[in-house]
Amino acid sequence: MQFASLDAGAPPKTNATLRPCAHARNKRRTKASSVMYDTDTKNQFLELRAKGWSLARIAEHLQVAQRTLVDWNRQEHEQIRTLRAIELEALQEKILATREQELTRLKAELDRLEAELVKRTVEYVSTENLYRLTALVRGEIRKVCQAPPPVEEAMAAEE
Repeated sequence: MQFASLDAGAPPKTNATLRPCAHARNKRRTKASSVMYDTDTKNQFLELRAKGWSLARIAEHLQVAQRTLVDWNRQEHEQIRTLRAIELEALQEKILATREQELTRLKAELDRLEAELVKRTVEYVSTENLYRLTALVRGEIRKVCQAPPPVEEAMAAEE
């Protein structure tokens, strides 16, 4: 490897002469974002980010540079927060519906067991088991009624 010799008569270079011109700096700064993406790609980014996907995972999925996603994430921070809140609300509604279905199922089971208990006399040994089963189902109903939905816990942890 050869090095160019320094010209002893040349004036020393200052920082001003070593810095690239403004055009070159802007070109370098926008090089990563020089690729234009359609609105569909950006909308997919917003949707996936609202669902909680990491930037790295989104970059791999959409084949977009992670640096671009970081920029989009900063630019669209408020919209992402709004979309995330909507996603959590939809999830919470789904969980509440599931809880209601579970309560309905447990209530039907309890009604069936209690109806069977009414038919029986205390003389049967299996009646004890029916009482125990009834108590267990009541306990499950209490748990379902008292447990906070997981979405509320997630929202509290996020804040």
